[in-house]
Amino acid sequence: MKRVLADESDLARAAAERIVAIGREALAARGRFDLLLSGGGSPLKTFEALARTGAGAGPGLWAATHFYWSDERCVPPTDPASNYGLARQALLAPLGVPPERTHRIRAEQASPEAAAEEYERICPPAPDLVLMGLGVEGHTASLFPQSPALLEASRRFLAVDVPVAPHRRVTITPAGLAAARRLLVLVSGARKREALAAVFALEGSVAQTPGRLALGGEWFVDRAADG
Repeated sequence: MKRVLADESDLARAAAERIVAIGREALAARGRFDLLLSGGGSPLKTFEALARTGAGAGPGLWAATHFYWSDERCVPPTDPASNYGLARQALLAPLGVPPERTHRIRAEQASPEAAAEEYERICPPAPDLVLMGLGVEGHTASLFPQSPALLEASRRFLAVDVPVAPHRRVTITPAGLAAARRLLVLVSGARKREALAAVFALEGSVAQTPGRLALGGEWFVDRAADG
């Protein structure tokens, strides 16, 4: 399902409302909400919108929400490139989320492979929602075109090398995405237009456009990206 919003601000507001709605459903069904966050520019405004509207969701939701990540750069959590650091500043700190409900990928370890194995044990087997973005070359999480990780059918997290800096990362795999109850993909800006078109093209492959892994999810895009 693709929903087209007027601009990036409308997209962020609508996405925040949708995240809250999914969270309430999870809380009613299972007593907790397991949410995987993403990095990059697209989710930032949604984080900020979610922090602004968070109080309206009621304290019960956030007290039962556990935050995880779909991918992380192999940098310390204080590094400006850290996906955790971005979410901490824009969302978790404003909501007052305590450390015991924040489960980051410790990708700064000497062995990214060990960090991926650790996160395989930490991350819930069927998270309620994975929040995703789309890169200009069609990547999502840290799954880039032609990545060997696209062939992974069992492990949910892997250490990978990617063509843009920071090059070393830990990412969710197709198996991890398939295990999630819901996927929500946020795409904004004219720079993403070609990649978004490739995702929804009648012909194409995951190897060329990894974003196609989320075709069965919900897509919130703005008019600039949708063309």
